[in-house]
Amino acid sequence: MTTKQVSSEGLSSISKDLYHRDTVKPSKRLSRRGFIESALLGCAVSMAGCSKKPLSESPASRHHLIDFAVTGDEGIEAARRAGANGIITPLDTQTERSYIEAFKSSARLQGLEPGFWIEIGRDQEAAITHTEWLHVPQHTDWLAQFPDWSGGRAAVFPWLPLNNRAVFDYQVAKVVSIASKLDSGDSIYLSNVQNPPAGCGCGNLQCRSWDNSQGEKIAPSPYEHKEIFFTSQFMETLKAKIPAMRITPIICPECEQSVLMGTVENPDAKTGYCNSINCSDPCGGFYYPGLVRALNGIERVGLLCTYKAMRRDLPIYGEPAAWVSANIGRYSEHGAVTKLLPVLQGWDVSEDEIKAQLSFVEKAKVRGYIISLMPLENSFWPVTVS
Repeated sequence: MTTKQVSSEGLSSISKDLYHRDTVKPSKRLSRRGFIESALLGCAVSMAGCSKKPLSESPASRHHLIDFAVTGDEGIEAARRAGANGIITPLDTQTERSYIEAFKSSARLQGLEPGFWIEIGRDQEAAITHTEWLHVPQHTDWLAQFPDWSGGRAAVFPWLPLNNRAVFDYQVAKVVSIASKLDSGDSIYLSNVQNPPAGCGCGNLQCRSWDNSQGEKIAPSPYEHKEIFFTSQFMETLKAKIPAMRITPIICPECEQSVLMGTVENPDAKTGYCNSINCSDPCGGFYYPGLVRALNGIERVGLLCTYKAMRRDLPIYGEPAAWVSANIGRYSEHGAVTKLLPVLQGWDVSEDEIKAQLSFVEKAKVRGYIISLMPLENSFWPVTVS
C-alpha cells in the first residue's frame, strides 16, 4: 500500500481526488453503467428475480441504499422489484433541493419510502480544511499497513473524531443545514457517528472509541469508564435542533478482543487486527456495551454488518456471512434488536452471500435491514501533522 506524506500546511491546497485510496482490502470502483448493471443484477436478480417472489418480506423495514446520482430511476426500480419498501440515497451540503425532490418523486412512484444518508465521520472536505481536528493515535502499530511511510507525527486521514467539540459542532451544523432542504418527517441516516478507525493506533477498522485530537472533548477517555457517550450526545443535540426529522445513527461494532462473537471467543486474538495492542477493557468490554445502552431510547439504530468490507469474512466465524449473525447477537446483549437495522453488504458479493446475510437477519427478528448497493468506504491513511 502506498501513501502520500503531506504536511498539515499543504493539505488545504490539495484536491480531494488526490487523497482517494484503498484500505487493506480495496473495493471496486464502478463506472455509471457498471454501477447500474451491478445494482440491477445484485438487487433484482440475485436477491429476488424479476419474476420471482422476493426472498424476504418478513422484516418491517427493507431498505436499499443506492447513489441516485449514479443509478437514476433504474436503481429505485430494481429495489422495488427485489422486495424493498424503502430506498435511501446519500446527501451532502452541496445537494440541491431539486435533486432531493426528484429522488422523492421517483421513490414514491415505485411505492418506496425515501430516506437520506449523511456521512459524518469520514469527511474529506473538512479534514483537508481543518487539519487541527485530525486524530493522532496513541500507538503506531497502524502504520505497518503503510510500508512506505517515513513521515513524522501521523494523523488518520480523512476521518474526524466526533468527540472533538469543534468537529461535533461542525457536524451538527452540517446535518441541520442539509435537513433544511428536507420535509418534516423525512428519514435521515447518519453514517460513522463514532471516532476514526484504528483509533488507539492498533490498525483495527473497528477501533472507534479513541480521540487524540487537539481541543475540548465531549466525553472523557474510555479509560475513565464514564457513562457519557458523545454519539448519544450528538443524537440528543440533533433531536433538539431538528425535532421533526426521523434520525437513525449507524454505529460500528467495537474491536473483538476478549468478547464472544457467536461461538468464537476473543476473535481479534486470532485475526491479529489489533497487532500488539490489548485494550479490551475500555473498548470491547466496556465502551461498546455502554454505547449500545446509551442509544436504547432511540427509535431505530443501524448497525454496520458489511462483513467483507470490515474484513470479517473469515473461517473462524463459521459459514459464509456468519459474522453478521454474531454481530447482531453481540448487540442484542445490551440493546433491543426490535429497534435494529443491520446494514448489509450488497456490493462485491454473490447471490448466495446476499441470501446468507438475509437469512441471518430474518432469524434475528430485527426491525429491518438496509442493503447497501454502493460501496461504504472505510479507507484511511496517514498524513504528517505538526
